Amino acid sequence: KRVGMALRTGGDIFGPLVAGFEDGEICDGGECESGVDIASCAAHLEATCQGELSPKVLVDACGGRESPYRFHKGMECLYDASDWSSHSAAVGVALDGYLIYGKWEGSQGGSAESPVLDACNGHTGVVPSSIYHEA
Repeated sequence: KRVGMALRTGGDIFGPLVAGFEDGEICDGGECESGVDIASCAAHLEATCQGELSPKVLVDACGGRESPYRFHKGMECLYDASDWSSHSAAVGVALDGYLIYGKWEGSQGGSAESPVLDACNGHTGVVPSSIYHEA
């Protein structure tokens, strides 16, 4: 399901679940039900298809896949994921108009602080009032 748009690339941002693959669509015996997370689906298909998977299934190092390219998770290529000293940069805009930020809230006592998120990867904050983070 589409949840937003990446600021830097204009690519769509989708949630971390697959729409599903029918038996034979990827390989004989390889299928994933709709709603399964992408990592679990890819692991199942790699085992079933003996590692012969197309980019349609695999998520790359930037958290995206397929053509047209779209993001599903991570999005570390859109911000400096190794810099947890301050709040991560905005990487996208959600369909409700709020910004989507990278993983980090900043540091507390010299260690990375990952926010406690709700089911929509969001939380409330001072400014803006609602904040989403990539998971």
